[in-house]
Amino acid sequence: NLDCIMLPKVQDAQQVVALDLLLTQIEKTMGFEVGKIGIEAQIENAKGLVNIDDIAAASPRLETLIFGPADFMASINMK
Repeated sequence: NLDCIMLPKVQDAQQVVALDLLLTQIEKTMGFEVGKIGIEAQIENAKGLVNIDDIAAASPRLETLIFGPADFMASINMK
């Protein structure tokens, strides 16, 4: 049973909101409990880090924020 989806490379709250709406449509269509599937947002670049407060507040489905340090460092040209 699917209980959570990881959303990679999140840069803004709209990406989380869009996934929330898509999951709601799928849950309703399939007859599942709405809101049961959670979201794990992966922050992997500077824009995502700047918008982290908005991302964290974007959906009640959001269960965790995951920081991807290697991709983040690449996004700011750090070696």
